[in-house]
Amino acid sequence: MTSTITPEQLGERLNSGKQPILIDVREPMEFKQGHIAGARNVPLTALSDVVADYDPNDEIVFVCQSGMRSLQAASFWNSLGYRKAMNLEGGMDAWTAAR
Repeated sequence: MTSTITPEQLGERLNSGKQPILIDVREPMEFKQGHIAGARNVPLTALSDVVADYDPNDEIVFVCQSGMRSLQAASFWNSLGYRKAMNLEGGMDAWTAAR
C-alpha cells in the first residue's frame, strides 16, 4: 500500500523545517505554470533515470496535478524499496485549494 500525505500535513512539515524531498512528476510545461517551492521536476516518464540519486531511506513526496501520476510514481518507488515514498493526495489541485 502506497502512503499518502495530505496538503495540510505537507504544509505542516514544510513549516516545521522537516523538509521532505519533493519530486514533481508533471511535464515541464505544467511545472512552469506553478509548483511547490523546492520541488524538483522529473517527468513520470523519466523517473527511473533518477532513482539512484536518492537513498531508500529518504522521505520523498511525489506531486502531480491531481494525484494520479504521483500515486504511480510513489507505488513504483515503493516497489524498489523506497518505503518513505509518498503521494501528495489530490496533487497540485488540492495543494492550491488548501493554500
